[in-house]
Amino acid sequence: MQYEWKNRQINREILSQQIEKFFNKNNFTTETQKENTHFKILATPTKKTGIKEKIEIEIQSTKDGFAVDLKTIEKAQTSVKLGLLSSFFLGGSLLLRSLRSKEELDKLQNKFWLHVQEYVSTLQK
Repeated sequence: MQYEWKNRQINREILSQQIEKFFNKNNFTTETQKENTHFKILATPTKKTGIKEKIEIEIQSTKDGFAVDLKTIEKAQTSVKLGLLSSFFLGGSLLLRSLRSKEELDKLQNKFWLHVQEYVSTLQK
């Protein structure tokens, strides 16, 4: 999912640090790469999160402002498919874990976008 802020400029390095803090606070390890015009953050969940997927966040300049893109590196969909197949044999525990992971990921994404929007609005004042 991507959000774009038009007619706004922001220090992308400071925003990337805030995003790292958000994920660290939510039990992820982070790794940031700075490229020419954008930052990439890879957030890897710890076992405490209940989330299986790694998350990639990209902050980039656009013609009119900047954009933040959040993508998951999908393990859950594969696990759900395997879970459906294995539910016939193993009682569906893999499916249940995958569905819980997806639910936790959805909650985290909602918190993430609220965090970013609040942070950007504080910088604009």
